[in-house]
Amino acid sequence: MEEEQQLFIPKKIKVGYQKRDDTYTNRLAYVIYFDNKGVLRKETSWQGWRDKTIEPHEFENVPTEGFVLNKGVGGQRHSYGWDARNEYIRVYDPRNFEFEISVANLLYILQECTSTKGKGLEGEFVYSWEGKELVLLPVGSGAYKNSTNFTNLQDGKVSAKELIIGATYMDKRQNEIIYLGKFPYYKYNNSAYSNERMIISEKMHTFINKSGDYVYNKNVAFLSKCIDSTPASDYAELMDAFNRLGNNVSKPVCFIAKSKEITINIKSKSPWDKIKPSDSNVYYKLSDDEFVQCKLEVAYHYDFINRNYIYEGIKLCKQYITYFFKDGVLHTKPTPDSFRHDNNYKIYDADEINTLPLYDLYLKFENGREISINNHYFNY
Repeated sequence: MEEEQQLFIPKKIKVGYQKRDDTYTNRLAYVIYFDNKGVLRKETSWQGWRDKTIEPHEFENVPTEGFVLNKGVGGQRHSYGWDARNEYIRVYDPRNFEFEISVANLLYILQECTSTKGKGLEGEFVYSWEGKELVLLPVGSGAYKNSTNFTNLQDGKVSAKELIIGATYMDKRQNEIIYLGKFPYYKYNNSAYSNERMIISEKMHTFINKSGDYVYNKNVAFLSKCIDSTPASDYAELMDAFNRLGNNVSKPVCFIAKSKEITINIKSKSPWDKIKPSDSNVYYKLSDDEFVQCKLEVAYHYDFINRNYIYEGIKLCKQYITYFFKDGVLHTKPTPDSFRHDNNYKIYDADEINTLPLYDLYLKFENGREISINNHYFNY
C-alpha cells in the first residue's frame, strides 16, 4: 500500500456476524458499506454469509481507537490442501466484534503505527475499501489523507453545459486535465461481426492530462470539479498539436501505396537473416483500392549430410485479409481462396520478388498525415 493509494472511505458501515468460538467475542464480522448514493455495497454476498439470527449493526465510520491484533487464519500454514484460502489477520474492533484484513494491510499498519502487546494498535483507524477489499486505514497515514481527498471527489459533479474550453478540471481519480472541446472521434472497430475497420463514433469530449495523453469520453460523469476556469495559456499550442494527429481525430480519405523494395542479404549464412523483419509484412496490390495482406518467408531445407541449412529463396504467403477503402471507411474482407493459394508456395529469387506489386500501405487523413496500416490497425 502506498501513500498515493486511492481508497474509498464511506461515511457509514454495516456489520453482520457469524458465531465463531475462535474469536475474543465469539462473533466474526463481515463489514460492508454504504456508498455516496446510500446504496449498500456487496449486500448480496453479505446476506448470504451472515447468521440472520444475530442482529446486524450500523456504525458511523469515524476515526476510532482500540483495535487489537488477534491471529492469522487461512494460508498454507493452516491447511493441508493445495487450494488453501488466502491468509488473513483477525482484528478486534472495540465495538465488540472481530473481522479480517489482508497480510498486506497488516504490514502497512505496522509500518505506520505501533502495536503494543496487551494494548493493541496505537492510534485511530477508519474502514476503507480498495475495490471489493476492506482495508483498515490508520488516520495518521499519508494514504488516509490522499484517500480522504479521493473520497470527497466522488461527490463532485460537472455538467456538459458547464464545460469551459481550455479550463482545468479534476476528475474522480485525482487527475488534472484540460478541456480541449468536443470533436468527431474515429476509431477502429474490432467486432468479429463487421468488416468495417474504421467507424465514426459520436462526438467525444476531449481532454489532455499533464503527461500529454488525450482523454476521450462521451459524457463527463468522470469529472469532479473545475479547479481553474481560466483557459490554459498554451491552449492554442495544445490544439495545434491535437489537430496534427492522424488517427482518431481526422477522417481518413484514401490509401497511399508506397513501392517496397525487398533487400535480401545473400551473404548471410543463416536463412533467418536473409530478409529484415521490417520487410516481412507487405501488401499485394489487386487494384488502386484493394490490397492483400502478405508475409514474406524464407524458404530453406536442411542438408543432413553437411549439417547446414540451404537457402532456396523467398515465399510470398498471402494472408486471409484483403483491405479496401470506400466512402471514407477502411474495410476488410476475406481474401478469395483462389487468390490466397495461387503461387502461395512458389519460391522467388531476389530479382523475381521485386517484380511483384508489393507495397507498404498507409492511410492518408484529411489533415495530411499518413499512418502505416500496420500501426493504424492496432491503434484503433
